[in-house]
Amino acid sequence: MTVSAFDGTGKYYATSIHNRVQVLDASDASVAPVEYKLSQEGVTVNSLAWIEGFKKALNTSSDKKKKRKRSSIGVNEKNSLPQDDSLDVLAIGTSVGDVIIFAPSKASVLFTLSNNNSDASSPAGIKDISVVGGNIIWTVREDGLIAEWDLSKEKILTSFTVDGARVALLGGDSLLTVGDAEGRVLKVDPKSGDSVSTIPTESSVKALVRAGDLLLVAGEKFILVLRDNEVVKKINTTTTGAISKISTYEDVLAALSVTGSVELFQLAVSEVDVVDTDNEETKPFLVVKSKKINNIYLTSSSELVVNLSADNKFETIKLKNSSNNFVTGTISLDPSADVKDQQSQEDEDKLEVDSESLSILSTPETYSSALIQALKTGDDSLLDTCLSHRVSEEFVQVAVRKLDRDLAAVLVSKLTDRINQQPTRIFSLTIWIKWVLLTYGGYLLTLPEMAQSMVLFKDLLTSKMSVLPKLLGLQGRLDMLKSQMSLRKDAEKIEPQPTQENEEEEEQEDDAVLIVNGEEDFDDDDDNEEEAEDEEDEEDDDDDLEEEDDIDAVGQLIDNEAEEDDEDEEEEEEEEVAKPVSVKSKSRKRKSKTNGKSKH
Repeated sequence: MTVSAFDGTGKYYATSIHNRVQVLDASDASVAPVEYKLSQEGVTVNSLAWIEGFKKALNTSSDKKKKRKRSSIGVNEKNSLPQDDSLDVLAIGTSVGDVIIFAPSKASVLFTLSNNNSDASSPAGIKDISVVGGNIIWTVREDGLIAEWDLSKEKILTSFTVDGARVALLGGDSLLTVGDAEGRVLKVDPKSGDSVSTIPTESSVKALVRAGDLLLVAGEKFILVLRDNEVVKKINTTTTGAISKISTYEDVLAALSVTGSVELFQLAVSEVDVVDTDNEETKPFLVVKSKKINNIYLTSSSELVVNLSADNKFETIKLKNSSNNFVTGTISLDPSADVKDQQSQEDEDKLEVDSESLSILSTPETYSSALIQALKTGDDSLLDTCLSHRVSEEFVQVAVRKLDRDLAAVLVSKLTDRINQQPTRIFSLTIWIKWVLLTYGGYLLTLPEMAQSMVLFKDLLTSKMSVLPKLLGLQGRLDMLKSQMSLRKDAEKIEPQPTQENEEEEEQEDDAVLIVNGEEDFDDDDDNEEEAEDEEDEEDDDDDLEEEDDIDAVGQLIDNEAEEDDEDEEEEEEEEVAKPVSVKSKSRKRKSKTNGKSKH
């Protein structure tokens, strides 16, 4: 894990990898760096902080011993760092909870602050160091212990625990501001450790910086500007990746993301007095991009110094033009101007690697050889080629098994660095970490620096997993719906087949009376009744006709008898009698037909 810090002037720069610390002159590349290696085996550097104006006398035995010490760590006597008290001292927080006070100007350790945490079975490292004055510092341990140290007396003045504490800063109100992993900004009484107030934020707190009477709180993708515990401004970053560093100077704010992009904003301190609490958003006026940027520092409102971690080079970027206006747009530092002359050679090397990559990475054996060579020689280009090459899980498993234990530790460190710089690669690189931990987990647990190198990786995984419960809940609901649909389909398949009895029942059901809106359909029965009535009417008509025939026969007999007495007179009388009878029969017939129709 790489840790770095600029001093208060931006002129000197301290950086560390694992157990080595290096101090460089950011303004003069010809000055030889001062190096220091932690003496205790397995202990690594967790945090760095410059202590301005430290007045304690530098205890050294003799000039000869000082020269021998400087010579042993490779300091160039002719062109080296200043040898007086103008150079501040450096506080080095270790993985076992100690704080080493190192003087780069003397190339020696002044003293070590320890609270006996290193004797514990699982020591908690120093996560953050905050400098209050020349002799007072505050430290935050990984287990949440916050301590105030008096450097002149080399002892702890007070200590208390805040669960999840990540960073701490003493404000002008004599209260300690603490940012925790849950996204809270706590105001704590430094004497008792009691929380006075709490300000919630959207994510874990990455950094705290004071700018005059303002407090800047950096989260994952935003910066809150606070005054008197009130949020007066919110600045959202636009680039990918979480914020790793912030720097301010007057009304300019610079924010560095883990992906290497620097966004510069106008803080507008003079306008904050009239800013509404609705938290208006601010867009960056300038973006500086490079995959190699490791740290930033604003030396003035018009100048930004960036450290390029690949070769510890520094670039100074002018933020204002000749008209004293801010430069706007995007500046890319890849490739930098000093490597353009070597571009043709790099292109040839790249083509050579590309042409050979298919043959080198075609089998697990050759793939393993290329990976081992990249780790042993420190060839990041070849390592990136191996990691970016699409291979099966079998390739990864074989390659990891062929590594030495020490190379496995190096691979884990490089993987976590790449994931922290480019969080989008977490899905393709996690499989490597998985097999390294499965294969060498027992050995890696004995290395304290391994746990420290994966702290950021763990934080990144935690942030990525924040939506996991919601996704699992959604998946559960979808599975339930899918199961219900499957059960319905199965129920339709098991529906009984029609048998002969069922068919007869269906026929009977077809013949059954249909009821619509509560009324029976008797249309067919009514038709049958009407036909029967018509037949009865016809039979009645036939009976009437027969009766008429009988009457006619009687009339004829009477006529025959009357003819014998008086044929002429009786014939007329018989005709007159016969006419009413026929009329009566016809009227009865018509009446019967009329009654038959009325029934319909």
